[in-house]
Amino acid sequence: MFPFLAKEESDPSVTLGLIQRAREGDDDAYNELFRRMETRLTFYIQFRLGSKLRDQLDEYDILQEAFLQAHRSFAAFDYQGSGTFCRWLYQIIDHRIRDAAKHAGRKKRQPPKELARGSNIFDIVQGSITGPQSACIRSEVHRQLLGAMDHLAEEESEAILLHYFQEQPVTDIVKIMGRSEATIRRILGRARFHLGMALRDKDEKEN
Repeated sequence: MFPFLAKEESDPSVTLGLIQRAREGDDDAYNELFRRMETRLTFYIQFRLGSKLRDQLDEYDILQEAFLQAHRSFAAFDYQGSGTFCRWLYQIIDHRIRDAAKHAGRKKRQPPKELARGSNIFDIVQGSITGPQSACIRSEVHRQLLGAMDHLAEEESEAILLHYFQEQPVTDIVKIMGRSEATIRRILGRARFHLGMALRDKDEKEN
């Protein structure tokens, strides 16, 4: 359903290995850790912005600011198993989006440039604007998927984000959303069905 959430992008053993090497001072591991997350984070930002804010804010500005905040806080990050790194980044992104929304329509802010020696996070984001990752995230199938997600019911979109993006198991989503396990599974099932139907209908209209 979400090709940019492929196993090789989110394998917890690979992620943990990169985190450990990065904390030992391996700059290549640090940069690779963030590069692997760029596509899923960009899509997450686009969806969280919604159709209205997407016209006012640049997802790459938000991604750059989120990476900068993550860089500053990396030493304090506490890895606690599969999904915790991406959930930590999503929390930072949600905060940046709320901040950006308050400034929407004002003069474009220039993000600070102070990164530690050895990090090329800004280069990663700058390259993503015109590179193959950007071509992927801006591809027609991704635009269709984003449009389809815009029309999901609120509980459906929340369940999709929690399960597929934040890698929360159904048992944890039950606690977060305050619904029964059977209800959460029905919500996820409806969401998958609606996404599939929306994408199929769009393909049929274009063909």
